[in-house]
Amino acid sequence: MQREIEIYIAEKLKQINKLILAAESDGQELTLATLSHVLKKESFSNHHLSDYLDASIRRLRSSGRIETANVLQATKNAWCRFFKKEHFSIDDINYTSLRDFEVFCSSNGNMPNTIFLYLRTLKTAINTGIKEGVISEKHQPFKDFSLAKYRNVKTQKRAISREELKAVEEMSLETNSSLYHSRNYFLFSFYTGGMNFIDLALLKWENIFGDHLSYVRKKTNEVINVPLMGPARQILELYRSTTLEKKSSFVFPILSEKYTNPASISNRLDRMNKIVNRDLRQIGSALGFRVKLTTYVARHTFATTMKKNGVPVSIIGQALGHEDEKTTQVYLDSFNMDILQQAFDKLL
Repeated sequence: MQREIEIYIAEKLKQINKLILAAESDGQELTLATLSHVLKKESFSNHHLSDYLDASIRRLRSSGRIETANVLQATKNAWCRFFKKEHFSIDDINYTSLRDFEVFCSSNGNMPNTIFLYLRTLKTAINTGIKEGVISEKHQPFKDFSLAKYRNVKTQKRAISREELKAVEEMSLETNSSLYHSRNYFLFSFYTGGMNFIDLALLKWENIFGDHLSYVRKKTNEVINVPLMGPARQILELYRSTTLEKKSSFVFPILSEKYTNPASISNRLDRMNKIVNRDLRQIGSALGFRVKLTTYVARHTFATTMKKNGVPVSIIGQALGHEDEKTTQVYLDSFNMDILQQAFDKLL
């Protein structure tokens, strides 16, 4: 114990000397109060960056930002695996370690988009720490490390043909089985413009307006309006008698009122998404598809089908739901429902 105290004191003295030298070289006056304040920040930022990330994760969870917290947690875990230790400091993050981290992730099978996510998330966390005064502005590990190359990386599109989609529609499945519901979710997503699974799960009967539906997309907080095609209406009718207790009821039996807080909702969505994708893979395998069937495939099958039928890119969005999404939304907002209806008619 005595030895640990001596080491701790030596480290503090080293930090103090470093701060004094830095102040002298910058021609600044370093008061005792300033030294104490800066020392606490330096101590936290230099030696406990991983602890700062943990604190940020707890703050995000407590404020209900579960998805963001999960991304930050995954990022921290990736860096811990890279460093082969539970704790790492801001000094561990530099140009060399960033470059080596890319190689490490790639060798472990991570796709470019995932590597970009980890790097971008860490960069954002460090910048936030600087703004909060927890991390010194002198620490800029991303200053000479560009992420531009990742911004042009496109996720490989996965779509099935119209014939394969028809095979999914006509597949005989036991009513109310897990496979039955998962197939319905997949088809409903396709016929409603590639609706994301989370938006489908959060969809309520109050979002249905006769010939169209309107909902706020979780990812972007944008209002989405799409016409309701015949197949989508038929799927809604399958659930009307069992889930329509009131207008605020969820359309699909994925969520219910018993999930009352962000954490329980996030956990339920994550578990159900895995179940649905497992079911879809089973359906695709049974039908002999080369493409691994997932909820993601419904989104890109919608976009591919529309494009093949000559629908303008300004309507469907060339990068549906990706980084050009806001630009696409600007175009979409300029079209009335009649034009969208004409485009959606090409799905049939």
